[in-house]
Order: sequence, then structure tokens, then C-alpha cells
Amino acid sequence: MPVYKIPKHPTSCNYFLVDSNFLANKFLKPDSFHNAGEKDRIQKCQEWWTEIDRQMKRNKGKVYVTELCIAETFKVLAKKNFEAGIFKYPSSYRQARERLSKFLHMSPKQLRSHKRHVRCHDIDTNRDIVISVDRCFEKLFKMKKKKQVRSDPGIVDLMLLATEKYLLDFYGLTKRNLFIISADGSLCKLAKSFPDLPRTVNPLHSKVTKVFDG
Repeated sequence: MPVYKIPKHPTSCNYFLVDSNFLANKFLKPDSFHNAGEKDRIQKCQEWWTEIDRQMKRNKGKVYVTELCIAETFKVLAKKNFEAGIFKYPSSYRQARERLSKFLHMSPKQLRSHKRHVRCHDIDTNRDIVISVDRCFEKLFKMKKKKQVRSDPGIVDLMLLATEKYLLDFYGLTKRNLFIISADGSLCKLAKSFPDLPRTVNPLHSKVTKVFDG
């Protein structure tokens, strides 16, 4: 199977729709964790974020985050702290939350500026997205029955696929410049089963140097 390529120097702009786990890993420090597997996942995701950040700084890349994904990302951080207890230091959790908030926030002055540079766009949940989720269920349960997916993607994950379809249909984005970046293997498999969606990329299984072309 050929390696899926994303333009490293796009003529216009790349658009990245990200899931909560991938977004959360942007704000974590690998050295803040005891678990080697956790460190490896964070490092792999951050290699991707380094390239995405580079494109955003040059106004050649933009990140889309659903409002539900934002809430889910805070939950991911809280779960790592309060349930898994895998932060080495109490301050690490607070710092990760602060970095996430800063990434998502824009001041009123920035928003009013005629030269504003919005790198991260939040997508509201609307009727078109909610209804579009319904088309995922048949394929999902068929794949589960055949054991083609290991876990059951939650509604927030399915909303991500519905949002991608929404961006294609209503924002004028194309399969050539819109990409889902997800660290959820089951979600990636489900996304790839839809021929009308851009291919989803899993940063845990795909090296940045092999995927970004140019």
C-alpha cells in the first residue's frame, strides 16, 4: 500500500481536523510520565505537531477542533491525572491545561484585528453534523461484528467524521487539503471505510518524514 502523502509546502493551505487524544498530547511533556509507552505516544504525536505548527506559523496550515473535542481533551488530561495518576508532578497537569487553554484562546483585540491570523478554529455542533453521524452506525456495527475494529468509537469520535464531511460539503475544503489526524486506531479504520472522506492518518503508526512530502 503506497504511503499517504501530505504536502509539506502546500500552494494554498492544509487543514487538519484533530481528535482529542492527538490534541492533548501536544501539551504534555514526555518526561512528566513514568510509563514508557505513554512517553512514546506523546513523542510521536509531538513530532507531528512540530510540522503542523511550522505550517501554521507560515499561514500554510490551520487546525480545526470540534467543540465536543475541546471538552473531551480536557477530560483526557483530567483522566490521566485523577484516574490513571501517571503525572510525575502535580504541576504537570495544571501546566498542560494552561497550555491547551492558551492554544484555543484568542483575545478580543486579536479577533477584531483586520490582519488577524487564526490558527485554530473551533467548529460548533449543528444539525447537519448531528444527522450525518447516523450514516456511521451501520458500518461501525458491521465492522465490530467482523472484529475489524478493536474498540467502539464514542459519539465524540463519530462526530469528528461527521464534521469532516461537513467541512467538505459546506466549507469548500477538498480531499486534497483536509486531513483527520487521529490517534484512535478504530476511528481510523472506520474513517477509511468511507470512500467520500479524506484518508485519516494515525500519528502513532505513520512517521512524519514519510507522510509529509516535499
